[in-house]
Amino acid sequence: MVVKGTITTQLAIHKTVSVQTKSGWEQTNVTSNTTLLSHTVRDAAPVVITPNQQLNATQTLVTDNGELKQIILRLDGPETVTNRRHWSYASFKSGKMRLENVWGVYSQHRYRNATIGTQLPNTTLSLNPSQPLAPLNRSVNRTSPATTTSQRTVPPPGVLEKQLIAIRSKPAIAGTGSQTASTATVGRVRTVPLAPKAAPLKPTVNLSSVRPRASTRVVITNVDQPLTTLYEIHGDAIPLKTRTVSEHPVSLTLTKQDKRHVRIKLTDTRTGSPVPNQSIYLHGAIKGRVSTNSNGVAVVTRDESAVEATFRGVTNDSQGIYYAPSHNQIRFAPTPFNIYSALVALSKGFVAVIAFVLFYLPFHYLRR
Repeated sequence: MVVKGTITTQLAIHKTVSVQTKSGWEQTNVTSNTTLLSHTVRDAAPVVITPNQQLNATQTLVTDNGELKQIILRLDGPETVTNRRHWSYASFKSGKMRLENVWGVYSQHRYRNATIGTQLPNTTLSLNPSQPLAPLNRSVNRTSPATTTSQRTVPPPGVLEKQLIAIRSKPAIAGTGSQTASTATVGRVRTVPLAPKAAPLKPTVNLSSVRPRASTRVVITNVDQPLTTLYEIHGDAIPLKTRTVSEHPVSLTLTKQDKRHVRIKLTDTRTGSPVPNQSIYLHGAIKGRVSTNSNGVAVVTRDESAVEATFRGVTNDSQGIYYAPSHNQIRFAPTPFNIYSALVALSKGFVAVIAFVLFYLPFHYLRR
């Protein structure tokens, strides 16, 4: 694979001529000149991609009272670039929109304290940094005469990032026509690395490489139609399994068992049954994750004055149930400051110092 990138740089030179008079400096002439410079970088690396690799795709349709609420797309396959089948996009039932995949950022380079500039024909020159400027167009009009130049400083953290990417930073919904049948959006995305390290680049290429990643779980919300077909990067269809589950809200309750321990219980609010063997993620406790027992209960030891618990949601395939995510927290009263105990500890320290001065130091000098 040969990668070729062209970077276009705009150089704006503004020259002001002033003459000193008795009353001070007077501006006599202002000229502006803009030059477009083009830089090309190349890099080559061997690439092995074949269309007969492994990838298992399953979409879980989560419904609420028979109405589609969200789609959970799972993509299981080898976790290496050379063995995994890479998908390109998935079509929705209406055919008016699709889910587009991303291969990830191939490389990137960041510039600190950068300034972005572009040509704005037939406008008034404005270089006052204190005045806010309108958003700039991404494209540069090369055919129109460059009469003026506008610029703006990149907002905090003051970074201009140059990226060479396949598509986007994560899968996204794209329309295939003038109108889309839904306002579907991509929510949570889980990814895995496909290589132990980033691809090496030649020293002459002023870019930094990053490791390739693949999405293994994509959650699509605000959706009213399922996916129908999944396509790979070569245009061949990938078998897509479909299953339907009913969403059940859950209750995540936290109670104080004693001054140091919190009792957590996960319950299906629709049936009242406990939800066993599920992971609960914690903040403010000694452990960061705990699993519920057969009664849907877990006991944790707190490490801070507040404990937060999060259940991320899970699908029970055997029962056709999707337990929705839930979050809760509990607070403990801060430990009161005991001045008596502090004074006792301080007095013990003074006693130890006085005993050291009275007994050990004289004995030490007598031995000398």
